[in-house]
Amino acid sequence: MKILIAISDSFCANFIKGQGNYLSGHGHEVVIVSGSGVEIDELEKNEQVRVIRIPFAREIAPLKDIRDLIRVIKLVKQEKPDIINAGNPKTGFLFSLAHIFFWKIPLIFTLRGVRSDTLRGFKKMIVRSTEWITGALANRIVAISPSLKAHAVEIGIASEKKCIVLSKGSSNGINVQHYTTSDEIEQKARVLREEYKIPKDSFNLVFVGRVTKDKGLVELLEAFKFCLSANAHINLIIAGPIERQDPIPEEYYRMIEEHPRIHYLGKQIDVRPVYALGDALVLYSYREGFGNVVIEAASMGLPTVVADIPGLKDTTEDENTGLLVMPRSAIDLSNAILRLYNDKTTVKKYGENGRKRVVKYFSNEVVWSKQLELYEKILI
Repeated sequence: MKILIAISDSFCANFIKGQGNYLSGHGHEVVIVSGSGVEIDELEKNEQVRVIRIPFAREIAPLKDIRDLIRVIKLVKQEKPDIINAGNPKTGFLFSLAHIFFWKIPLIFTLRGVRSDTLRGFKKMIVRSTEWITGALANRIVAISPSLKAHAVEIGIASEKKCIVLSKGSSNGINVQHYTTSDEIEQKARVLREEYKIPKDSFNLVFVGRVTKDKGLVELLEAFKFCLSANAHINLIIAGPIERQDPIPEEYYRMIEEHPRIHYLGKQIDVRPVYALGDALVLYSYREGFGNVVIEAASMGLPTVVADIPGLKDTTEDENTGLLVMPRSAIDLSNAILRLYNDKTTVKKYGENGRKRVVKYFSNEVVWSKQLELYEKILI
């Protein structure tokens, strides 16, 4: 079987890491279409795949998108794959349009989130239309979480019959052996602790991801201030790039830079030492297809506090592996953080339960095997 996997940019290579070797190991040829970048270069070097680079525009760009559509049509005609899996809004839309010309080749769209949810006005209408077209033209839609599937069906961009979820969610799972504490990781964590002067005796909250408004940074920082006003001895560790495309107000950038109890580590290639520094992970996004950082942290024994929104809420079992919090409420978020801060026994229990749940449902092999089953079934 020749499998073509399409992603929009190099960073998205992180979402399919390991799939190439797994599928190749089962006797299949894997071709990946992606924009250029360090991540896709690394994947090409380490996995048994062939990469074709197309610099897709992330935003709507009519002239460039038309040129890219022509390139996609020519590419599919040349490669003649047995099955196609397009896994981003832009590649999903372009490959679904191209699918009109190669309708005999099954097309799967991996739905990682509903981008139109956080847009407004005319742009929201346009993006929602492209999401609907993609869902209508694809043979199957793989939603990366049960609640994301329900949401997509509810707003009409996916049909109940066509849309499925692999295992309990996630499009790739994680390497649970990789996301396990070890002496080496603990040593790296100690180095980070010394470098960024993170106290040993504090309760450390961890955020891993892009520093943007839609990741809930404003609410997280306000909740952090509220916890401090309640005399909680906590610190906030932030690891991830600052992206100005979806900015937070300038006062919060200054707070991240200047507050003595906030430790900004920037983008970390290996986030395991960051998790090792933490007592709990917080991801309070407005929109999230799933939330891999949550299951990474849970795999390393951290309780998780997340927004109760489609996709993200499937990463955490409320009152078992962490806490679900009503979205966009700094007060509710601070109350959840204080609950964990004041109950170390619960913190330990949630962390242990989270690790067990990740091993059972979200390991790479579990998700990849379900994915391969889908490929084989759709070709019958």
